[in-house]
Amino acid sequence: MQVLCDPGDIVLVDRPSYFAFLEMLKGLGIEARSIPVDADGVLDDEAFEDLLKGLNASGEAKRVKAVYFVS
Repeated sequence: MQVLCDPGDIVLVDRPSYFAFLEMLKGLGIEARSIPVDADGVLDDEAFEDLLKGLNASGEAKRVKAVYFVS
C-alpha cells in the first residue's frame, strides 16, 4: 500500500477485513471504504455500482487506488 497509495487516497475493502490491514491503512493516512455486500457476504452489485457512481459524482474516484478482497 505504501507503493500504491499516498495519504488521503482511498482503498475499497471487503467486509469483514483484517483489522491489522485496516490499522496499517489508517497509519499511512489512507481511507478504507467498505465494499457493499448482501446478507450472505456476497458482493452487492447494485450497491457497489451506486458506491462507484457516488465516488465519481463527488470527485473522489480519482483517490481510489486499490480494491482489497479477502477470500
